[in-house]
Amino acid sequence: MIISKIVSGHRNIEEVFQDAFEQGKLRAEELSSNVISEHFGPLSRERLDELVFSAEAQLREKNVQKRTVKAVFSLLVEILQNIRLHGEFYYDQKQWCCYLLYCTNSQVHIHITNLTKKSHESRIRSKIDKVNRLNEEELKDLYMQILTDGKISKKGGAGLGFVTMATKSCHKINYDFSDIDGNLSTLKLWLKIDIPE
Repeated sequence: MIISKIVSGHRNIEEVFQDAFEQGKLRAEELSSNVISEHFGPLSRERLDELVFSAEAQLREKNVQKRTVKAVFSLLVEILQNIRLHGEFYYDQKQWCCYLLYCTNSQVHIHITNLTKKSHESRIRSKIDKVNRLNEEELKDLYMQILTDGKISKKGGAGLGFVTMATKSCHKINYDFSDIDGNLSTLKLWLKIDIPE
C-alpha cells in the first residue's frame, strides 16, 4: 500500500514534490542557467552527503571561484542539515525533499522544498522575516547573540539556521508555504550567492 495515496484528504506526496521540482526547473530555464545538482524524493543522511560533495565537485568543474564554491558548500550543508534536524516526516515515515542548484554567469541559486507542520508556519515566517530586515552588521550581531544566549533545542539547534543562511548568501531569503492537509505544509526556500567577476 502507498500511504500517500490512501490517506483521505491528503495530496499525493510524490505529486506535491514533483510539482515543486518542476517549478524549480522552470525557474532555472527562465534564468538561462545550468542545473548543477538536483534531488527529488526522501532525503537520507547518505543522500545529503552525496548532494553536498557532488555540488562542490560540479562547481569546481565549471571553474567557479574557490571562494564561491566554499560559500555554496557551507550554505548547502546548513540548509540540508536544517532539513534533517527540523524537517517533518510524511505519513510514510519518510522525510521528503526536492532540491535544485543552478548557476548563471553571476549567481548560484538554490531552490529547496521540504515538509513542515502547519502549526510551525507562523514561527518560521517570523524568523525569516526578522533576518530579512537586518543588514550585514545586524545579522552578525544577532548571530553572536544567539551563540551567547541561545538554548540548544532537543533536536540540537540553537535557532541559528536562517541567520546562518542569510549571512552566507548575503541576500534575502525568499520563501513560500503551501498546504498539503490540515497538519502539514511545504516550505519552499530560494537562496542565491553572488559569483564575483
